[in-house]
Amino acid sequence: MFFLVIKQLVFTDNVIPNADPIKCIVKVANNANLTQNTKHPAKSIMKEVTEKEISAGKDPMGLAATVLYISCLKTGEDKTQTQMAHAAGVTEVTIRNRFRVKESKSILIQIVICI
Repeated sequence: MFFLVIKQLVFTDNVIPNADPIKCIVKVANNANLTQNTKHPAKSIMKEVTEKEISAGKDPMGLAATVLYISCLKTGEDKTQTQMAHAAGVTEVTIRNRFRVKESKSILIQIVICI
């Protein structure tokens, strides 16, 4: 039975779809009750992050929460890391770690400053 399952998995072209990071932004933003003024810059940041492949191998919900948190800081919307983590279903540590990674990438710092 086990070999039959493996054989079926190997020989079929089943591809696991990747989560769309923009949809994750919308979902987390709605869960956190964020304004459109925060969502719009977050979408721009996320687009740049995915184009520069900073997001490779990262949990899309954690990444969305981090990008929204950065957007909140820039737009002045009062949300904590805890609130963003809860809205995304991730831990606060995830947001801190992603934020650290992004801070080290000069391209993202330039994007955030431009908001």
